[in-house]
Amino acid sequence: MSIRWGSRAVALAAFLAVPTAAFGADPQPYDKTIKVNVDEDEKPLPVRDVDIQLGGFVKLDALFSVYSDGDVATPGGIRDFYAPSSIPVAGSSAAENSTSMFDMHAKETRVFFKIDGHVTDTKLGAYLEMDFISNPGAGTEVTTNAYNPALRRAYVTYNRWLLGQDWTLFQSMASLPDSVDFVRWPTDGTVFVRQPQARHTWTGLLGGDVAVSLENSETLIKPRTGTVSGATPVTANFVTGDANLPDLVVRYNWKPSFGEFNVSLLARELRADFAATGGDAPNNAASGKEIGSGVSIGGKIASIGQDDVRFQVTGGEGIGRYVALGAAADAVVDTDGGLEPIAVVAGLVAYRRVWNERWRSNLMVATFQADNDTSLTGAGVTSALSSARVNLMYAPVDKLTFGLEFTHGIRELENGEDGTLDRLQFTTMYAY
Repeated sequence: MSIRWGSRAVALAAFLAVPTAAFGADPQPYDKTIKVNVDEDEKPLPVRDVDIQLGGFVKLDALFSVYSDGDVATPGGIRDFYAPSSIPVAGSSAAENSTSMFDMHAKETRVFFKIDGHVTDTKLGAYLEMDFISNPGAGTEVTTNAYNPALRRAYVTYNRWLLGQDWTLFQSMASLPDSVDFVRWPTDGTVFVRQPQARHTWTGLLGGDVAVSLENSETLIKPRTGTVSGATPVTANFVTGDANLPDLVVRYNWKPSFGEFNVSLLARELRADFAATGGDAPNNAASGKEIGSGVSIGGKIASIGQDDVRFQVTGGEGIGRYVALGAAADAVVDTDGGLEPIAVVAGLVAYRRVWNERWRSNLMVATFQADNDTSLTGAGVTSALSSARVNLMYAPVDKLTFGLEFTHGIRELENGEDGTLDRLQFTTMYAY
């Protein structure tokens, strides 16, 4: 929905008119222009070219999943979307039995509100986006399937500044494949983070765009093997909340006629100030600081007709929370209670085939590797992830899409054990 004001509109009166005219008892068409009369002797506010949009999509997903090595009992998480580090791996235990599950949900339904305009020569904007799957709360499938709205993105734009919560600048949006999954990227091969940041972009620099962002910092740590609470092993990763410096990202983006390419560099401080590990003494706290850094290269290359190839390659040390939904921690607690960064590498390649104006297909493969020091992490941690996807998408009319996708994912542990997920997913999405 778009509502536009002319250059001499009074912004305040026009803004107040929107709820009554557009959403009240006398709704206006989406393309209706609301004009405000101003006396010739009255000087209007210097606001012009205001554009307000309300959009999003409604989406239904039906998923049939087969896990090779055990049960995923609780709805949500991997049962709603592809979270590869949650694929069960049972090894030789009694739980090593194939299980299958059917799930259906509309939690991915999304809403956004966007406003752009000018005050004199200053470009201003704001964006707010939410869905019902990022933090669904206590909703259950027993009666109402009621889930909480959750903040996804919220930021202000001021000329070339972006201030607020958005996708990390380290993430390549150009490599986003055409998938039916909630995350869209095959997460085992890509960067995926939304967080608060302050970003500035210089356009037309070095033949492309250069951007720098200072982003919210958090350190994800793996307890050292042997950490226990009473008689119970403590293996879950924990965050410290002890950041002293923001994460720094620098990105170069180039858009030639045949595609789009970007290179992003990340530098960050990993820090723990006597952070509680959840275990008993002497392994009850971690304290130390290290430097994490990484590079990510991504983009899209035009192919035959409307076809294209999309790709992303990421590697670094101490960047675990940025890659594969945190399949590896940023660091592990070492023998002195300090931090030892963990190195990771990940990659994605996707081919998009457009058959005609209504039908298209996508083939995607992704991989992830973590270089764990098993003397510190133990042998039960994720060492590798990989997946392959293929789908068929049909758009009978504009903005309505039906999709069918098959996913095969593998999770491997440092001890050599592995588990697989095979999933058939059907989706219906109407974007408005």
